[in-house]
Amino acid sequence: MYGNDVLEETSPAHDQSAARDLGLDTGDHLMNRLKIITMAFAAICGAVALLAPPTTVNAQKRAGKQQEQAWRTLRRLVGQWHTSEHGRDTRTDFRLIANGNYLASETVSVSSPEQDIHRDLGVFSYDAGNDRVMMRQFVSEGVICRYKLAEVSSDGKTMTFVTEVCEGGSPDFGARMTYGFPNKYQYTTKLELAPNGKNYLPPCVDNRLERVK
Repeated sequence: MYGNDVLEETSPAHDQSAARDLGLDTGDHLMNRLKIITMAFAAICGAVALLAPPTTVNAQKRAGKQQEQAWRTLRRLVGQWHTSEHGRDTRTDFRLIANGNYLASETVSVSSPEQDIHRDLGVFSYDAGNDRVMMRQFVSEGVICRYKLAEVSSDGKTMTFVTEVCEGGSPDFGARMTYGFPNKYQYTTKLELAPNGKNYLPPCVDNRLERVK
């Protein structure tokens, strides 16, 4: 009925030959090309990985270890500490709370002879997921600050905390608290304030406390 318009059935070999004549990829040729492309891409990725400097990865690992070690050092502060420097009688107690997950500090500082009393409560914590030590400080003058551990010295004996946010002061207010650990019987604290959030004033607290208990 359809005469010469009827489509003739051809063999697979004939189809592949016709495809090659038209410049088309057959199934086998296409798979081979895909394999070659995949192998080339993998080789390029491997070369990039070998050439890429490991500085960033190593720095992150070192920072994580420093933060975790700093947390261990801070936990050794558990006990009672005292100083009478700069005309103030200052006592600080450290204790672990909440199943040992946090380190709490309570400080009472009394000036002489004015008998001006300053109190503050601090809570240290270690964020294992983000490898960082945090400190939250509640001051009797009505200021609450959240600090992060920004720097640890290479020997682990000096830790510098800087504020992320403060409540109760000006929007730009900032502070920097530095702890030093010269030996197991003493530790030092230095507090610097930055009313504009940039330039720190000379320390308003610079103490060396000795272990009492």
